[in-house]
Amino acid sequence: MQLDPHDIPDFIYKSARANEHFKSLDVEVQAFFDTNPYDTVCDRDLETGDYLFRMRVLRQPPHRLALLIGDTIYNLRCVLDHLIWALSVHQDPNADSPTEFPIFFKKRSYRQPTHDGSLSHRSGLYKVRHLDKATQAAVESLQPYHQTDRTRAEHPLWLLHELSNADKHRQLHLVGVVGEKARIMAVSAENAEIVASEIAYGPAEDGAIIARVRVGSLDPNRSGKVNLNMYLSPTIAFSQRGPGGGRLVLPTLATIAQAVAVASSELCHVAGLPYALQVNILPSMG
Repeated sequence: MQLDPHDIPDFIYKSARANEHFKSLDVEVQAFFDTNPYDTVCDRDLETGDYLFRMRVLRQPPHRLALLIGDTIYNLRCVLDHLIWALSVHQDPNADSPTEFPIFFKKRSYRQPTHDGSLSHRSGLYKVRHLDKATQAAVESLQPYHQTDRTRAEHPLWLLHELSNADKHRQLHLVGVVGEKARIMAVSAENAEIVASEIAYGPAEDGAIIARVRVGSLDPNRSGKVNLNMYLSPTIAFSQRGPGGGRLVLPTLATIAQAVAVASSELCHVAGLPYALQVNILPSMG
């Protein structure tokens, strides 16, 4: 069955749906932070005299955020799976299911045969068996296993695979994060200045030490005092426990979406189909 270039295939609609969910997520994340869900408490280290800032979690990210993340991930995965089916029926009139876009960590598994030498139904090649050789090669070229052992776990398609599988069986857990723009300011100071400061950027639990500040006197013969404040620049991340591995949610989804769009557009080009996904999943800069 030939695809009519005037008809919009399902994978394009799935891409648009992923964009809608992501935009809703971005808006609701900003609304959550408008409620000031995180604060800090400052006290002193009795041994060193350093000022310590601890995280206060007043409200956890609402469950709805995890649902919107799951919906975004689901539709991004569907883009690839629907594309493989569309290409399969386009290139093979007798194509049958199951088909899907394979995402494999190991080359051996991608080409796994059965005992009689035929393709295992669990192999990547079996999932794209209805595609022509050029399109199969293009799919295989996109596999995470082409990366080094150290980097393939960071491959955006592998992250999509892992997050998609996790979301099918359990809710994705989110945590608050001290953002990269976090900073410490001396609101007022008398004969004192900030000498050094360390900020623990990244996920932080309630009560965790997120910053250490050392203050020195301008004149050692006089006592000094200082009033410190910390701007958190908060965002949300996946929990360290699980496939998200503490990664920031919005940039991670944007990276995955970019990889899905590039992969889809490349496969359409190889197969001679006039479709290219527009990437407009981008996190707010607010």
